[in-house]
Amino acid sequence: MFVSAKETVNDKDRVDSAVADAKDHVKDGVHRIKKDAQDTVGKVKDDLSSAASVMRNAGAQARDFVNSASHGISNASDNVASQIRHNPLPAAFLAVGLGVVIGALFSRR
Repeated sequence: MFVSAKETVNDKDRVDSAVADAKDHVKDGVHRIKKDAQDTVGKVKDDLSSAASVMRNAGAQARDFVNSASHGISNASDNVASQIRHNPLPAAFLAVGLGVVIGALFSRR
């Protein structure tokens, strides 16, 4: 029933060894988790950077499209105004004709 001093020392050594092994496993696990987290953060940063670049490019393309459309509409408006100034009578007839057609479409309801 009594445990000898030698057995107690052996038990203590086994417990100390098990604790040291557990510490090593925990340290290794923490190191792996830290490395995986850093890798993941790096990948997320890269992905966000790529997404931001795509969004900047899309914004620039949209801005260019709007500017181009605005210039096109302005040019078309200038052309129409010029045609009306140079040919006022045909423009007036066209306006009256369109008015009649639109009026007829709405009066059928």
